[in-house]
Parts: sequence; C-alpha cells; structure tokens
Amino acid sequence: MRRLNEPSHILGHLDSGPVRGPVNPEEPYKKVDAASQEYKESQELSSEILKDQHGLEVFGGRLFERVSRLDSSLAIAEQIQAGNPAYSLIRAEREELDKSIESDKIYLSEDIQEMRDVITDLSKDQTKSVFVKKLFEEIFTNSALLLILKNEKIVSSDDKEQAYGEFIQNFSLISLEALVAIAGNHLDIFNKKSAEFNKVIATFVPQLRAYLSQAIEKGVLPLEPEVLPRLDSLSIKMRDPLLSAFEEINGEFRIWANEIVISEYTVGDLKSNIVHEIFHALSGRTIVGRNLTFEDIRIGEFEMLDANHQRIGLRFVPMEPNSPALAEKYTPRFRWLNEALTDYLMQRVLGANASMSYNSEIRLFRLLAEKAQIPENLFVEAYFENYKTDVPRDERIPKWKELWERLNKAFGSGFMVRLDQLVEESGIEEAIKEVEENFLPS
Repeated sequence: MRRLNEPSHILGHLDSGPVRGPVNPEEPYKKVDAASQEYKESQELSSEILKDQHGLEVFGGRLFERVSRLDSSLAIAEQIQAGNPAYSLIRAEREELDKSIESDKIYLSEDIQEMRDVITDLSKDQTKSVFVKKLFEEIFTNSALLLILKNEKIVSSDDKEQAYGEFIQNFSLISLEALVAIAGNHLDIFNKKSAEFNKVIATFVPQLRAYLSQAIEKGVLPLEPEVLPRLDSLSIKMRDPLLSAFEEINGEFRIWANEIVISEYTVGDLKSNIVHEIFHALSGRTIVGRNLTFEDIRIGEFEMLDANHQRIGLRFVPMEPNSPALAEKYTPRFRWLNEALTDYLMQRVLGANASMSYNSEIRLFRLLAEKAQIPENLFVEAYFENYKTDVPRDERIPKWKELWERLNKAFGSGFMVRLDQLVEESGIEEAIKEVEENFLPS
C-alpha cells in the first residue's frame, strides 16, 4: 500500500539525482490504457530510474564507507605531516585532502544525526516502535555489543525490558563507534534474512502465478490474462523498516517503481503478506499520463510517460488539487475498501493458512454487500477492472460503474463518500456500528 503523502507518478521522485526535468512541463494529461505499450515501457523505465534502497542495512554500509574513507584520509594526512617520503607525491594535493576530510566529517555528522533522529522518532510511534524493539533484541543477544553499551553507560540492567528503556533514553549519547558496530551487526543479520527471503520468493511466486493462471482459465478469478505478465517485471524485495518510509508494518506495493517491499520485521505469515501485495500489483488501474522529455546527465535526453495512478483497485488517489478550495473533492478515498478486497482475495488463495490484517474492513465490505444485495464478486470484478481508452465512454469501466450505481440505489447518492469519511474520522469499528444500526438500504 502506498503512502498517502507520496506522489503516484515519477515527477515526485526526480530532480534528486542524475535525472532532471521535465523539459516540457506544460504537456497536457490524457487517459492511458494499462495494457498499452507506452505504459509498460514507462513502468520499466521508471522502475530502473527509481531503484532505491532504504533502511539501516544500507545506512550501515554508508556509515562503514564514510568512516573507512575518513580513517584512510586521516592516516594519509598523519604520514604527510610526519614527512614520510612514501607520501611525498601527494603533498601537493594536501589542500584537496584537507577539504575531503572536513567534508566527510560533516557528512558523517549528518548521517549520525539522521540515524539518531529517525530511530528516536520510530521509538515514539505506537505501531512502528516494534522496529526499534527488534533492533534492540539484536543488540541484547549480542554479548559484545551489549558490553560496549554497558561500558558507555547507555544501559546497565540485565533485564531486557528495562535495558530497552535505558537504550531509548540514552540513545543520543551512543558513540560513533558503537553506532557503527550496531549497524554492522544489523547488516549481517539482515543479509542472512534477505537470502532466506529470496529463496522463498524464487519458489513461491512461480507457484502463485501458476495457481492464478489456472484460476483465470477456470473463471474463478475475474482477472484479464494480459495482466498476469505484470509479475514478470515486478520486483519483490525484503527491506529494512528502520529509516524506511513504510506506511504499513508488513510492507507495501510501490506502484511508481513497480516493486513490492516486505518488511524485515514482518508480523504474521510471510506468504500472506506477499500474496496481499501481489494482488495490489494485479489490481485494476485508472491512469492519466503525459509524454515528457527528461534530461539525464549520463545518457542525455529521453522521453517517457509520466503516469499518475488515479485509481488503484477500489481506491481513488486523485491528483493534487490546484487550489485549497478543491481539496475536499480531490481527497483520496476508499482505502479501507481496497484493503478489504485485497485481504479477501488473499484469503481465497491461501484459505485457512491466511494471516489476515483487515478483518474489520472485510466485515464492513460484506455488510454493505449483504444490505445492498450486491454479489461479492461484483466488488472483485470492479477491483480488477482496468480503465480502457479504446471503447465508448460507458464501457470503459463497466463493473465499477455498475457497482457504484447499485450502491447509490441501495443507500442513496453520496453514501459511500460519507461512509469513507466516517471510517477516516471515527475508525472502522465505529463505521460498522453505524451501518448496522442506522444505514438501511433504500
């Protein structure tokens, strides 16, 4: 699931590296078919451009590199200062070396502060503090690391819960050497977990694809056969949630980069989380896009489709409004319904083995279907429906249109928006109670 505050199109991720642009920002938007070649090429190219890594496993590598380079530079400076003839050739470059040392000290200081700030903030988050607790478990079970923290008087207790409290309270006091050691230990653990994760992906995803292909052939799953090849270019990676922008604690599908990232600290069954995110990747899309020209300092100018995903499954993520007055009209809608259908489909595949995360959302979705006398499969058909541009307007998303007409007929126009507002403002359980007690079909 995508973070609400992240752009659904490539412009939100450019101008921060070798790619600059666009050269032609005034190009108008148009509706784009998800099956079109230009969209497929756009996904492939944006996936390549937006390849990124997150988390402490990468951050630790950066720390090692920075510390190693700084140590090497300082050692060279000492040899030059001591008049070692072996370093006479680079004495003329001493000014550049000094600049490099000062620069690395600044960057290292910024990296350390970033690490301190993010982990401190995560520890205060009721949901995401689990990430920091998992990190501390790695430290607590490593006698050498625990001894370092005790010597620095960061922790003193042998009780894990009490020591964790001390760790959080004194985190800002941990030395650079200890932070690098913590990051290094975490990197080793992450690499082992990632290797095991990749083994699971290598065997499980082909099995899932074969199952889905059979389900399509038998008519059990209303998914267009041409959508299944999305899995070919889909990247599925384990990611470290520390220093990563995860909205959900288990992972998310990042449509702009065509990748699924699964949290290292997954809660529940791993396969359930993978199937859930794969259904997000296979869900229907309504896309608007424009052909833009970008500049890359490595390859020069290139053209690609800047795709904005206005609908993903049953969730609307409209483009940002041009004025505050339009903000209400352009509010993202129906996240809960989209997650309900995604978990509902995941349960269809895994059955009793499924580890559910959205039971209450599924309950609300089924309550609506029951009260409005709408087959649950119509919701599923609308979930998988891609907007088509090569047919008459009334036929472009017919299942979605039928679903909304039947909901409006049953509950009245505007009901679903009001229900969505209730979910956002009061929570899913309150919305269920309200629908059960007060919302009756027309």
